[in-house]
Amino acid sequence: MTKKVLKVLGLGFLGTLIVSCFGLSAAIYQDTLIQWWQPVVFSLIVALGSGKFLWKKWAALTDTDNVWCNFGLHVVTVTAVILGGFFIGNYFLGDRNDVSYHDVTITRIYREKHHKTRRISRRVYGQGAPYWVYKADFEMPNGENKSLRLTKKHYDQLSKGDTLGLAIREGFFGATVIDTGKIKYPKKYNKSRKKRQFGYRSRKNQPDD
Repeated sequence: MTKKVLKVLGLGFLGTLIVSCFGLSAAIYQDTLIQWWQPVVFSLIVALGSGKFLWKKWAALTDTDNVWCNFGLHVVTVTAVILGGFFIGNYFLGDRNDVSYHDVTITRIYREKHHKTRRISRRVYGQGAPYWVYKADFEMPNGENKSLRLTKKHYDQLSKGDTLGLAIREGFFGATVIDTGKIKYPKKYNKSRKKRQFGYRSRKNQPDD
């Protein structure tokens, strides 16, 4: 009984680790200037190559000798861990003081409606309350389009065509990253709600793109 419980806990921890690594990788990728397929291909090569020799080790956790089951679990886990380690290490372990600034022009300001997850029962989850995610698209000097997540304050202040001082630095593994905490935003007068009612049009009343 104890052995079975440990296996269940182990699989639960592994599932949480995989989801966390993929999730953090996707989030940090938005602030990393690299083609997405490069770290993915490298991670898959390592995972597939090592899986050929290590797939049997997973039998103790999966309680099966099925090759595809253990091999697949190995590939997914190793890929997730390598991707997570690359993006997290590259962003947070690099020299955060060696920053250069590049002017970029905002090409689009918009918001996306997301929903929180609501727990209905022990194993059932549903759609919860909605919330807004505010973003701005801009074009890099090399022509690449990137998105930047904004606070509500910056969303209300910024407009299409505004210029940002983008903070760029080299990551620990050599991939260039955007330091979102050091971005220079244009200084604008923050109009009050009262003044917006007399001649200023609030973005809340504008249709989303």
